[in-house]
Amino acid sequence: MPQARFGRPASGWWNSSEPPDACRWNAMPSITRSRCATLRLAPRPLAVGSLRIPPHGRRKRCHGLCPWGSTMATGKVRSQKSEVGSTLPSSPFALPPLTVARIPYLNCAPFFAGLPLKPGWEVVDVAPRRLGQMAEEGKFLAGVMSLADYLRLQDRFERIGPLGVAVRGRVGSALLFSRKPLRQLDGACVAVTDETSTTALLLRVILEQRYHLTVRLAPHAHPTQQDADAVLLIGDEALRFGSVNRLYPFEIDVAFEWWLWQHLPCVFAVWAIRADAGASTKREVSEALQRTLAVNLRRLDELVIQPAASLHVPAEDLTMYLSRFIYRLSAEEERAIQRFAQLSQSMA
Repeated sequence: MPQARFGRPASGWWNSSEPPDACRWNAMPSITRSRCATLRLAPRPLAVGSLRIPPHGRRKRCHGLCPWGSTMATGKVRSQKSEVGSTLPSSPFALPPLTVARIPYLNCAPFFAGLPLKPGWEVVDVAPRRLGQMAEEGKFLAGVMSLADYLRLQDRFERIGPLGVAVRGRVGSALLFSRKPLRQLDGACVAVTDETSTTALLLRVILEQRYHLTVRLAPHAHPTQQDADAVLLIGDEALRFGSVNRLYPFEIDVAFEWWLWQHLPCVFAVWAIRADAGASTKREVSEALQRTLAVNLRRLDELVIQPAASLHVPAEDLTMYLSRFIYRLSAEEERAIQRFAQLSQSMA
């Protein structure tokens, strides 16, 4: 019986030396007419969103190489329920269905150290501000999301149980390093790390509504390269710079300022998952996080061994630092979230 063999199209982005795994043109075996009886080549590449799929026209049996084969020949793309519960095209080029966003700071390590990753799960490291942008763009399923970004996007995301990152009193990693006392910063220029979402907004709320000060916030490249009156740092950068700081005589802990003012915990982030995720997916992610957190809270001293060397901070100090955090939010933290939402909304 005669056979039909597919060759590589003459031009197009798929003509590169490294074709995608799902469309290995050189490795494509012969397909008999009996196995692909309704063979028809699509007249042009199919467009799916921003993707252009090569028109190889494999109707049904693609030997496991391309899940698009059954829909190519008709020129139609069939949508199906993905693992996250939303109706999406089953593109082999889409992001993994279980992409979990991690803020790469030490204070998030209890959620991620030893987190069991099932097939199809992927963890990506993203700074808080960029994580909020990715959430808005729909580029991940779940993540430990900055509180300010969650409040802005809560119509698209929902909380994963009581999980979050909060502290009562001093935190040591949300620090304003200043050349002047706090009350003398009216009209000052404050350089702000480009990684922050919640802490920058929290600082504005405190300065403007508690101290009635107006400051100009400006992005910074490095705290030692600034002519600013003060610089705001968060996370591991704040820990690292705080251990060697000789430039700024005044060090203001933003979480402690909030505590003194509102007598409430400071909530930096909450765990959130896309609202359209499937119920089983939500349950699996929640259970994995809860189990991992329970184990890691009993071994904080082990989690800080490697960071102690890179941050130039004694391991004992980092263990004490992690022990101050609250990772299961209570009713008091929920009140703090509502209060922060009210104050930040009034500023907007």
